[in-house]
Amino acid sequence: LGKSVGHDEQRLLAVLDLLEKLGLAKLITGRAELTPVGSRYARASGHTRRLIFADQLALSVPLVKSVQSKVAAHPKREVHLAQIAADLRHRDPSSAIDRTLRQLIDWARYAGLLHYDDQTGLVSLPGHNERG
Repeated sequence: LGKSVGHDEQRLLAVLDLLEKLGLAKLITGRAELTPVGSRYARASGHTRRLIFADQLALSVPLVKSVQSKVAAHPKREVHLAQIAADLRHRDPSSAIDRTLRQLIDWARYAGLLHYDDQTGLVSLPGHNERG
């Protein structure tokens, strides 16, 4: 399978693990099967895929809701990514917060759950202060 999708074994296992965490696939004794949601995702158009991904991300990754809540609670409805990372490091200094948070922001941007401005480092809710 790794050769057919162009990934080495380690990368393939990481992708399968992510699919399982998002409820899109299940791993059973060395086999990967799509869940009903995963089947819908596989058959869907681009926009519908993003909506399914957004739903599964919000349901499966509590940190998404935590970041959304932090942004929504801020008076300007935007927070610097560095501040979010610092707050998370304070709660859990042992984890790889920067890498985890960057990946989460990338997924949440794709899903339309968060906006991130690469130039300012500001995280906001979709549609808030987006600059072209």
